[in-house]
Amino acid sequence: LAGFLNRLEEINAAFRRNGLVPLVHIEAHGDDNGIQLSSDEIVSWADLRGPLTAINIGCRLNLLVLLAACNGAGLAKVIQPTDRAPVLGIAGPFRKVWDDEIRDAHRAFYRTLVSTRDLGDALKAMNAAVKAGDSPFIFVGAEWMFGEVVRGYISEYCTDEALAQRASRVVGAI
Repeated sequence: LAGFLNRLEEINAAFRRNGLVPLVHIEAHGDDNGIQLSSDEIVSWADLRGPLTAINIGCRLNLLVLLAACNGAGLAKVIQPTDRAPVLGIAGPFRKVWDDEIRDAHRAFYRTLVSTRDLGDALKAMNAAVKAGDSPFIFVGAEWMFGEVVRGYISEYCTDEALAQRASRVVGAI
């Protein structure tokens, strides 16, 4: 775990030295809790939030994370309304993907990204590399993550019961 997080710190330091915006590629098993390293250690989404946010702040909201892991959107669940965006976006699968799909999709992604310098085209190439009619790879942007944070806040703190409790505390404080 420490080695993985240190690598993110090295990426941030390298960016600050050379000014080249990184593209972070993470290939691991993923679930609602985070990603599983080859050492079987779990890196929680909360563990990733800080280091990714530091890199993203430095590169002015231009950090793209290519995540070859299931449930990569779990990162959005640990962001608070007052947090800065940890990434410009995450590209990855929304379903379980197989080794050959990962290999073929990422090969197509990088070839297309390098040749066209267009993220949309690269994502289309990823999906075109898997079986016809299937598009398991999506882009989840900072705007979507912010929307998830707001929806979560509203569902938890803006219910009639939650509003009544807050109103009661305010009235009681007067």
